[in-house]
Amino acid sequence: MAQQKPKVLCLSYPEFTDKAYLADFETKFELHSLTSLARAGLVPELAARVRRDGPFDAVIVRIGTIVFEPFDAEMLSPLLPDCRIIASASAGYNEFDVDWMTRNGIWFCNSRNAVSECTADMAIFLILAVLKNASVAERCAKSGVWRQGIEGVSRSPRGMVLGIIGMGSIGKVGSRRYVGRIHAN
Repeated sequence: MAQQKPKVLCLSYPEFTDKAYLADFETKFELHSLTSLARAGLVPELAARVRRDGPFDAVIVRIGTIVFEPFDAEMLSPLLPDCRIIASASAGYNEFDVDWMTRNGIWFCNSRNAVSECTADMAIFLILAVLKNASVAERCAKSGVWRQGIEGVSRSPRGMVLGIIGMGSIGKVGSRRYVGRIHAN
């Protein structure tokens, strides 16, 4: 008799995942997905899915967790005692009750550095957009009055001091890029 593949439950179908990657994944795992788009629907759907198709060995939590949080005992209890890992595509873990998961033998994995660089880039972009008054310049260009009303409102970040609250992976990458490329402090 063939060995049964581990069952993995994904919060929403991974529609933007590379098809070849997904096909390869499904040769190794039995993939199921939930359809609820908010916590109110997810909690009962998860319990019903475990009863119908479970038990599940793992859960994948994709980006966009805010509509489901908190990931706590109320939501995750139906996965017990079989689920052993919850993998999140998010960088953080504040929305996950990691202490509860640990007490119940569930490993939690997040994608700590997956979005650090692009998020830091966006933060620097927004800082520069404010310093250069980009939104006013855009409005002027769109209205056909290029350069009217934008004289003297653009500032250079060179020599400025940047304060970063929180030196997690995003803060560290952002500080290196800001200081290294902009020559600020």
